[in-house]
Amino acid sequence: MQITIEQLVIDAKGGDNDAWKILYGKFQPAVYSIALQFCSDPFSAKDIVQETFVIAFLKLDELKEPAAFGGWIKTIAKRLAFRFKNKQSRVSISTNEIEISDDTLEQRLRELSDATRLSAALGLLPHVLQLTLMLRYFSLHSSYEQIASILSIPVGTVRSRLSEARRKLEENWNLTQFYGDRNWREQEKWNSFYHSLFTSLHQQESAQQTFINHLSKEVHIKLSSGAVSVGAYRFNTMVNDDRRCGSFVVPVNVYTAGNLTILEAAHINSAEHPNHCPTDSVLTLYRRAGRVEKMEVFVVPN
Repeated sequence: MQITIEQLVIDAKGGDNDAWKILYGKFQPAVYSIALQFCSDPFSAKDIVQETFVIAFLKLDELKEPAAFGGWIKTIAKRLAFRFKNKQSRVSISTNEIEISDDTLEQRLRELSDATRLSAALGLLPHVLQLTLMLRYFSLHSSYEQIASILSIPVGTVRSRLSEARRKLEENWNLTQFYGDRNWREQEKWNSFYHSLFTSLHQQESAQQTFINHLSKEVHIKLSSGAVSVGAYRFNTMVNDDRRCGSFVVPVNVYTAGNLTILEAAHINSAEHPNHCPTDSVLTLYRRAGRVEKMEVFVVPN
């Protein structure tokens, strides 16, 4: 006998992760389709999908009619997609040129509130839980197996960390009800900063130097091999070595929460050195007082 959507939602509310996974599988295609209607970029559409399901997970207890889950999550997706489209095509409009109804204004404020609260709630998590949760919901390499391989931990550890992270995230969500939009604005600032910088990292020495200056003098850099170095010299040497071999990175996905930024990149190698860099990597950047004090480089397995 097939389990109904209503029963799946009830089970998910009770903490059944398998029920939540089934709901995700059933509604992810529809949510992705909605996202693509507002943005033609599949990466941006995936971001909308991920944020939609995180918000739905956090607010699941607010859904009074479990059978209405489908329409409810699609509404969340439409709001987030509309916000994305509005942000992309933002223009200066005088308040005298357009009338905004109370309902529209309330909706926009609610959307902004959800985004800012999510950013703040994520930022309050311990780094190890924050990283695991962000890889799961905002990464392009989000399966349990991929996360386990990237972090070099067992799949069981990934699951237990995610379970704890979700519990703490729900607690943090309740704590951030009256947070302003500072966290959201900070998140957007760092996302833009790193995306712009890494786009030019191997092409412009000024971009390389800007990033080196952004690292603290005692920055700890940990490579996927487990090797750890202190100071910016190691990273500077790596970039210079990439340049000599004709390799460069293309930032594919950047997401920030609190003092942690995850940057996923594709590596392009030259014909002369086709194996110089791995195909994909994940870079984590931990900041203190606006500068990176810890950086980890993870290789994504093929």
